[in-house]
Amino acid sequence: MKKQHSLRFILIVTATSLLAMAIFACALFTVLHYRSSEITREQQRLSNHAVYLREANLSDKELDTYAAAFSLRITIIKSDGTVSYDTYFNPKDLDNHLYRQEIKDAFAKGTGTAIRSSANAKQQLLYEALLTDSNEVIRVSRELSVIKNWTYEFLSDLALIFLALLLLSMLTIVFIINHTTKALEILTNTAIEYSKGNLSHHATVIGPTEYTILSETLNGMAVQLQQQFKQLQNTSFEFLAIFNAMEEGIVLIDSNLRILLSNNAFDRIFAHNTIAKETPLRQWVFSEAVQTSIEKAFTGQSATPCCLTVCPEGSERMYFQVCMAPVAEKKGKIISLVLTFTDITKTRRLELVRKDFVANVSHELKTPLTSIGGFAEILVNKQAEGKQAQQFLEIIFDNVKQMQLIVEDLLLLASLENDEKQITMQSCSVEHIIEESLRRCTYKASMKKMVIESKVQRKLYCMGNEGLLIQAMVNLILNAILYSEEGKTISIVVEEVENQILFKVQDQGCGIAEENLERIFERFYRVDKARSRKEGGTGLGLSIVKHIANIHNGNISVESHIGEGSTFTLSIPQ
Repeated sequence: MKKQHSLRFILIVTATSLLAMAIFACALFTVLHYRSSEITREQQRLSNHAVYLREANLSDKELDTYAAAFSLRITIIKSDGTVSYDTYFNPKDLDNHLYRQEIKDAFAKGTGTAIRSSANAKQQLLYEALLTDSNEVIRVSRELSVIKNWTYEFLSDLALIFLALLLLSMLTIVFIINHTTKALEILTNTAIEYSKGNLSHHATVIGPTEYTILSETLNGMAVQLQQQFKQLQNTSFEFLAIFNAMEEGIVLIDSNLRILLSNNAFDRIFAHNTIAKETPLRQWVFSEAVQTSIEKAFTGQSATPCCLTVCPEGSERMYFQVCMAPVAEKKGKIISLVLTFTDITKTRRLELVRKDFVANVSHELKTPLTSIGGFAEILVNKQAEGKQAQQFLEIIFDNVKQMQLIVEDLLLLASLENDEKQITMQSCSVEHIIEESLRRCTYKASMKKMVIESKVQRKLYCMGNEGLLIQAMVNLILNAILYSEEGKTISIVVEEVENQILFKVQDQGCGIAEENLERIFERFYRVDKARSRKEGGTGLGLSIVKHIANIHNGNISVESHIGEGSTFTLSIPQ
């Protein structure tokens, strides 16, 4: 595993560079201090030579020998500044030295020191002057080139060392910067990929610890975001599934009444296809009441539900209750609405059926009650006697019997419509059902001199409630008797077709018009109302047959032609 670098390493390298510069500064200070100390020691040595020469009182020749032995320049200056002796130059060629700094100090203080360039030797010298008892100055000097050369040589070596350390520090810094920049480039590219939505991209950084931690944090964040996006996506799919599975039509519109979102139910109701976004709502919903409610809702007013009538092409008229509510607000202003279209067609139809039912029941009961009331009043007032009174009593009895039949049929319908009531199902003999049905209808048929023929395949059985099936067949046979003329024949055929038992009742009556075929199974619906009441029908027989067929998961159908009679077919699963 590669060694990871941290910012502390960068600080160490920086501190090393600063230390190198500090060492160089210290070395430079040491050199300068050494040079200063060396000059001080040299001054002391020259002073010792001057003292010796003052005490020794040597001749010029001896002075030359002494100067050569110690690499010195010896100069003797008189009180007037003229040179009486010089190791290197002829005294006559030298100018007056009275105003030289070291000479002035020697005459004034007894000693004098100076470091300066010699006008005659053309190089820098260290001078040490000493006043003698004879009021002359002995000056001893030596060149500083040796000290200076050594100092320059040391400084050159030190400069090379410093440059080498500086170069090494720069290379180290460049390496670290490049390494850090590469890590930053990787992290930058990773951030760019994340901004594009590519959360599967991962950053691998082996470098400064902080960048490694940052890359691991970014990778962990990307994984968490992927999981959250996946959860949001699943939630979105679930929402869309629920949204599109709802039976109510739902649409989201903006303040310009443009469709932003709609579910399958809404599309199916109004377009039979997918509705494109940004489509104006008016293109599909034409109701002024709906438009008015939408305008109120967008102004913040309470919009009451309204009713919408839709007439789909090739289908029956449908009714919808439209409710609306704001779903987004910005600074108190409603910017969108959700509209819910609830199908109330069945409710409307049931309401219509209920009204018709109440009206029909009222009418069916009112007629016999009126008759009963009228004849009863005559009898109470003793306005009829003998045979006439007996006749009135028979009319009252017939009307009471008619009312009793209506009530019994209504109770039977209520019982059949009760979903909580359990109907016992068992294997039933078809032959027995037909025999019992004929037994109950023979008297009615004989009164109209009618013949009932039956043809039943032997040993047929079906699964059902025998009592209800007999009731259904009785109703169909009585209906055939009711709407057939005297002396006609009614045919009953029972056969097995594709695991279905078909009970067919065919009459030779007046037939049913095509426009009445769809309604004959409704309660109290009569094709010939006068004949039905005259014969004592309740108008509920075929409706009872339809309910019995539904309970057995069967079906009731009719084929009829005017003047040719009708054929009712009751289909019951085997």
